[in-house]
Amino acid sequence: MPMAWTYRHASKEWRAFPGDAKQGMSLESDNMAYTAIDAVLQVVRRRLTARQALDFATVLPSVPRAIFVGGRDVTRAPVPFAGRAVLIAEVKRVRVNHKLTPDTAIEATARAIRRAMRGRDLDRVLARLPEGAGAFWHVEADDPADLEQRIIRAPRCTTVRRPIDGSGAIVAKRCRTCHRLGHLRTQAPGGDRNRAAPTGPLCSPKNGDCRSPSS
Repeated sequence: MPMAWTYRHASKEWRAFPGDAKQGMSLESDNMAYTAIDAVLQVVRRRLTARQALDFATVLPSVPRAIFVGGRDVTRAPVPFAGRAVLIAEVKRVRVNHKLTPDTAIEATARAIRRAMRGRDLDRVLARLPEGAGAFWHVEADDPADLEQRIIRAPRCTTVRRPIDGSGAIVAKRCRTCHRLGHLRTQAPGGDRNRAAPTGPLCSPKNGDCRSPSS
């Protein structure tokens, strides 16, 4: 079974996440952004049952997921969501000696969350959470593209075989997104493989070479 994409690329995802939050909160360092993100996630966590919290954590990228579940007291009964001003004040009280968490912490964290994952996955889970969860993670954006997932999964490829004059087959990989076909090697009918120079372009999502990356 392949490793989950979010585990294999956890560092790449996480480098982008506090950067988005930091920008939205006008903070200077990743440490400052982390403190505010942790506070926001703690405030949300207090309002979910253990089951609801696990459902929510499941769709988060791996590092925000770990921050969200770390240190949770499952014996505490959840409290209801409140007005935005009350929630912001609660976020700023999580680390009372940390005076840098701004009033925009919830909105900036919500924006970073949405830019780190597929919006439909988040919205599907929010629909099952208590009243107020959707409003908590809602972000206004003039351009919806601003909330689209930034770190996308590389298009998956599949091996296909094509005959060569009835004498063998070209073993190739086809991008499932843009359908480019790149020849990798020839294979004779008996199974013997002969290396051959590529005769077609291969997608290279890491270099931005795929015509239409998918999420």
